[in-house]
Amino acid sequence: MFYAVVFVVVVLTIFTAQFHRLTRHQQQTAYRLEENDIARQIAEAAMDEAFAWLHATTADVCSPPGQWLIANRQAPLSLTFPLSHSFSSSMVPAGVSLELRGTARVIDFRQQDSRGNRYDDGTGRTQEGQGTIALEVDVVLRRSSLLGSQPPLATCRLIRHHDFTIVPMVSPRDNASQRNGYSQCFPLDYVLFVRHGLQEFRDGGGQSLNHQQVIVMIDQDQLPPARRGKIFFGHADGTSPGTSVFLNLSEKFANQVIPVPSNLATFTIQQADVFQLLPFLPTLVEQEVKAQEGSVRTVSMSGAKGHFSIQTLPMVSARFTPRQLELRDSLAALQSGAEANLAPGLELVSGQPVRAGEPAFVESICEGAIRKRFWYLVTFILDLTEAKIHVSGKKKGKSYSVTVPIDPQEAEKLKALEKRSLCLEWRGPPPADPIQRDFLQNLPLINAKYSGHLPLFSRFISDFTYGGSQGDLGAPPANAHFPLPRLFNSKGQTIRADTSGPEGLRPYSHFNFWFRQRVSPHRLTHIGVFDPIHKRLHLRGIAHVAGPLELGEPSGQPWTIHGQGVLIADQFRIVGPLRKATPESLCVLFTRKGAIQVATDQAIDAFLIASGDHGYGSVRPSRTLNLHGGMFVDRLDTQMWPPGPHRIAYDPFLKQPTDHVYQINISRWVTFQRLTEIEGGNT
Repeated sequence: MFYAVVFVVVVLTIFTAQFHRLTRHQQQTAYRLEENDIARQIAEAAMDEAFAWLHATTADVCSPPGQWLIANRQAPLSLTFPLSHSFSSSMVPAGVSLELRGTARVIDFRQQDSRGNRYDDGTGRTQEGQGTIALEVDVVLRRSSLLGSQPPLATCRLIRHHDFTIVPMVSPRDNASQRNGYSQCFPLDYVLFVRHGLQEFRDGGGQSLNHQQVIVMIDQDQLPPARRGKIFFGHADGTSPGTSVFLNLSEKFANQVIPVPSNLATFTIQQADVFQLLPFLPTLVEQEVKAQEGSVRTVSMSGAKGHFSIQTLPMVSARFTPRQLELRDSLAALQSGAEANLAPGLELVSGQPVRAGEPAFVESICEGAIRKRFWYLVTFILDLTEAKIHVSGKKKGKSYSVTVPIDPQEAEKLKALEKRSLCLEWRGPPPADPIQRDFLQNLPLINAKYSGHLPLFSRFISDFTYGGSQGDLGAPPANAHFPLPRLFNSKGQTIRADTSGPEGLRPYSHFNFWFRQRVSPHRLTHIGVFDPIHKRLHLRGIAHVAGPLELGEPSGQPWTIHGQGVLIADQFRIVGPLRKATPESLCVLFTRKGAIQVATDQAIDAFLIASGDHGYGSVRPSRTLNLHGGMFVDRLDTQMWPPGPHRIAYDPFLKQPTDHVYQINISRWVTFQRLTEIEGGNT
């Protein structure tokens, strides 16, 4: 019995010891699992905090994280976790210390798109591109001890990769030179760029730039030369006839009319030349004298002269006399297409005549063959003040010969021939009026005879570039134009403005930079782009919207623009004012498929782009346009604008002489994740 009891006690002792050993082991295992779980939770929370902080701070590219990505991405960036530190103190058991560290590294950066086209805007210092950021968080839990550092209880390392893009919002452009490469934001160089400008001008009879009721004024008078926007009409290079556009000078801009030198303003011809131009004149005089005196046998004239009066005038003036209007309209009737247009030109360079006439100001703005047109008027004046009539005959058997001045009344009758003597270079069928026919047929002979003088043909002159009042009327330039722009496609190839297709002239053609693509319009509020409560537009980078988009408030309450970005949509309709929150705010509205309709006369602080391969993109205001930014369109379509004055003021922030303006977009999507856990210092 005794041994049985001893045996039972021994067995129970063994079971009890084993139980305590297993229990302690399970407690230790559970503790290690708990510590590992705590470390993992802290690592994930810290990682989320690090991403949120990096995403928020890089919205300002001037912040340290923003500058790190743009200018110093080769070095790692230390991360701090104030929120994770504060809440993790309640998770870590007593007697355990927490070590939390984090770094961000750029592990890949590419400066070419998916088609292999390099991002090269010609400046040689662009930082645009796509890359990958590796965020790394280390969590170490140690037992607190006065004896120094203890082996770690648990270690957790979490690594996540996020893609990011550095998107150029404004690329520097020296106004005194041309670009040397493709920049997707090149339209911002211009206050007005019309891709098919020459074709529209020629096909539409010049109405796009010379309109009777629509006035478009571009205002950048107060901007320094380096900050002014350019003006260009596609394919208007002036290299051959018909490849230029012109603005008819109105009386307001008469200071640009090139004057006729005073010593050349009047040209006198003698009687022989007068009779060549007016062969009927001696016959008419003879008929008139013989009608008064039947005994006259011979009649001759001497002392008759002709004067050609030469002057230059604007194309449109309220001061024109009825005779001048008749002469101008007669000359216009011989023209066709844009040359027949007599409407005043748009005020594209400036609404101030003095500013628009300054050559240096105009040259800092205009590109291509943008010319002025004025009227070179030649009128013929028959001068009979010194004319005498020599009469001979026989009366009552006696011969007589007398010389008398021409009767003033008869002189006035003969001077009526002036109205039928048009100084034109006639190219059509001969007119029915014999006096007109003789004058027009013989005028080229007189003009050739005195070739050293100014031409004796009235015409509309459109050979001189816009601005200034200097030039040789006798030898106008053949191919006058301002410097021609250099335009590139996304491959860096030089192209024309009207080139279409994948390798044509396309703004924002690097689709890799489109941070959001095919976003439905109603989701813009959900993702924070639209804030209808506070009437704000938050922009960051390039966002593509699938469908039409309406902006603004019809009530007239302005929406404010925060940030910098581009909205791309099928169509736009602007129904209310859009105002920049700061001078550095930037809003670009771009449609490749339709038009941008503007249904407000209040200020719009935006750059409008309506351009696609179809070639019919345009801005369509239904009220007076008040745009502060610029416009890049396929066609101007001013014939569809409402009558009245419209204003386009260039935003100087769009023209950066030396510095790039970037936006940084970091994707929320995790492209790679790795979690490494170490228990008690052993793998």
